[in-house]
Amino acid sequence: MIPEDRSFFQSNIERYKNYDPLAAEIIEKSNADQWHFFLTHVGELNLYKKTEKKNYFYHSPDGALKEAFDWYQSANLKSYDIAYIFGIGLGYFYEPIKEWLSGSPERAVIFLEDDPAVLKRFFETRKAEKLLLDPQVYIQLMPTLIKETASDFQDKLQNIFKAFYDKNGFFSSLPLYSKIKAKECEELRKQIFFGNKGHQIVSTEMVIGITDTMKNVYYKLLRMEGAVSFSALEGKLKNIPALICGAGPSISKEIPLIK
Repeated sequence: MIPEDRSFFQSNIERYKNYDPLAAEIIEKSNADQWHFFLTHVGELNLYKKTEKKNYFYHSPDGALKEAFDWYQSANLKSYDIAYIFGIGLGYFYEPIKEWLSGSPERAVIFLEDDPAVLKRFFETRKAEKLLLDPQVYIQLMPTLIKETASDFQDKLQNIFKAFYDKNGFFSSLPLYSKIKAKECEELRKQIFFGNKGHQIVSTEMVIGITDTMKNVYYKLLRMEGAVSFSALEGKLKNIPALICGAGPSISKEIPLIK
């Protein structure tokens, strides 16, 4: 089942180029052959992905809109200003969340997607135009999120974190991603928390005149989980003197002393 007018892709990708030209190029070149348009039991457009291990629908076959409105009812967004949603699919979550967005011009929803092929299919639909024209909606292609790319993720979303650092943020994901990308969801939740808090710290330092020390310490925390542990050396260097040095810029003037 194919959308009624594939020319939507060209107009939608041109609009997206104004926001993120590099991501738009990646989306254009992506191979979306594994993703097929299908219909839900109630006649809505859905995505079906066929892989060697498993085949699955992106939205509930029983009803994509029903799934979206059920999510919205359980989300309770009233006390939040920003909604981060991992996974965009065919944009069905936008329909219920419009009510929340209309409550304040300061609110925004940020759809995060790590599969450019999904965005390619989405941009082939009429619904994508609505989201791209809504100033309260952001669609962000992000790196595939694993521990080794946490810094890449932070770099990619710096502008978003800077714009919304003082907002109360909510994180959620599409039901499918909660199931098949559970680890990524948890890592993403953590990175969003650290990203927002990091810019809050920077902002506070600028106001009260504190140095960059805390900023440096805070961003190092993001990389601690993937750092090499000294436990691997425990008991291996018995009776061998060791000198542990921090690899900061000030070490250069201490090299003669170290030698």
